[in-house]
Amino acid sequence: MKYNPLFCLSCLVCLSLPIGLFAQTAVAAPSAQARENAPYWYKLERGKHLFRSGSYGEALTLFEDARNDRITFYENYRSAVLALISLPEVRAMEDDLDRITAFAQERYYVAANAAFAELFFHVPREELYGKASASLDLFDRLKAYPEAEYWIGEIYRMEGSTLIAIKQYERALSMTGNLADPALETEMLFRLAAFQKINGNYNEMERRLQQLLEHDTLWSEDASSFVRNAMQRTLENEGVDQFLLMYRYKNPVTEKAHRLLAEYFYQSGRHLRAADHYLFAWLTASTTVIEAYQSKLIDDFRFTTLAAVTAALSRRPDITAYMSEVEYYKTAYYLGASLYGAGRESAARNLWAYLAAEENAGEWRGRAQRQLRGPAIDPPIPLP
Repeated sequence: MKYNPLFCLSCLVCLSLPIGLFAQTAVAAPSAQARENAPYWYKLERGKHLFRSGSYGEALTLFEDARNDRITFYENYRSAVLALISLPEVRAMEDDLDRITAFAQERYYVAANAAFAELFFHVPREELYGKASASLDLFDRLKAYPEAEYWIGEIYRMEGSTLIAIKQYERALSMTGNLADPALETEMLFRLAAFQKINGNYNEMERRLQQLLEHDTLWSEDASSFVRNAMQRTLENEGVDQFLLMYRYKNPVTEKAHRLLAEYFYQSGRHLRAADHYLFAWLTASTTVIEAYQSKLIDDFRFTTLAAVTAALSRRPDITAYMSEVEYYKTAYYLGASLYGAGRESAARNLWAYLAAEENAGEWRGRAQRQLRGPAIDPPIPLP
């Protein structure tokens, strides 16, 4: 948890209370006055609790209070520093950060000292480049509270106010430099992509999903598609098992983005682009399955065939649940269908041959068997 002077003070107060009183207040709901005086981060957490219990109105009030309180919190710190550097004797120090902070400590400028301590907790001192006045812009930046904006968006999403929710997510994404939890950025981008798909704005949906792929180092660094082409050649010439012996890659954050983009490109008839994304999605899922299977084995495990792994899945409900979540067999089938549509029939047949022999593949086993008997491009599913 980040340092917060108010939180530390509250800890000292709690330690001074009688044990019985502390036990009593620990289980009681906070009073209106206590909530009013609580720090902004507490209001956010309390709002999350109310949100999850379905009390959206109360939660919204707390989220908005948290946002406004954080603004006030950092505005007060900014004002303290501005007052300090406006003093005639401080102006004579020519904005020298080291001299000014030393002066504030020696002369006991409590508010300014607290402000600098808070700032240096969040921002490396080097970012001020030795200038005390640089702190003013940094305090303005710290006022942004993307978590509160996100949760306000969640309230409007639950209440069906999609346009307001979208604006809130976009507002929060503009503040990602202050995000304490990077997973929220991923969540918001998926939310926005889903909303744009429902609205039929596919270009914007694609843009948001492509933003997620910026977190996929291998994908973003392979601008020339060299690695992807090498992967496809291995799959085409050596088959599924040799492909998975040679290549392992896992990026859980971007697996879904690859899968959704692949589906979109396949549905719009762009088979080669679909194949690229299906390949990354399926490789991530396969790597996860193989590593999860291997992790619980006592004996040394050396991967030989994917079928040998999937044959033992009846004993691993955790893996089968994951495979269902990422649509593992469907992804493998459409990877084959995309490759076939892009003129890579041999690679497609290798994937379909694996599925045709896979007892756990259900519907996709039957579809793969039909493709092996008479391959054809599956008609694209109409976009909603």
